[in-house]
Amino acid sequence: MRKRRRSEHGAAAVEFALVFPLLVIILVGTVTSGLSYSRAIGVTNAVREGARFGATADATQGTWAADVIARTRESQFDDPSPYKTTVCVELVKIGTGTTIGPTCSTGAAGAIASADYPATPTGTAGTCVVKVVAKRPYKIEMVFFDLLSGNVTKGATARYERGTTC
Repeated sequence: MRKRRRSEHGAAAVEFALVFPLLVIILVGTVTSGLSYSRAIGVTNAVREGARFGATADATQGTWAADVIARTRESQFDDPSPYKTTVCVELVKIGTGTTIGPTCSTGAAGAIASADYPATPTGTAGTCVVKVVAKRPYKIEMVFFDLLSGNVTKGATARYERGTTC
């Protein structure tokens, strides 16, 4: 009688079946982390653009704050309606501390606290600065559960360039 030898056919398939779920979890976590980081960069760029726009727009117009908020939203490439990002804008006169605003839009991220605003720079009394702050929720998932979630808050300041009246 011939002696049968043990075959290792199918061992690779079993090993793959054991390792595959772990690889999927790591891949999904990496992708969602990358998306969250990309959204954070998008919020940073959007508030910078909003501050630049607000610094060159005419603050005496009644729609100034709404225009700055709209420009900030337009600059953010992945915030479809209904908006998830909350955006606030404020115009501060240095030296006197007088402000126009803050004017805020609503979003899924909730209200923005005063501590989230960037510090008012010191400088020439009577000049003005525009402050724009945005807050957006993020979530990092690992297939069936949330690994990490919260809000990313970014702010930017630009010197108001339309004159000394603000």
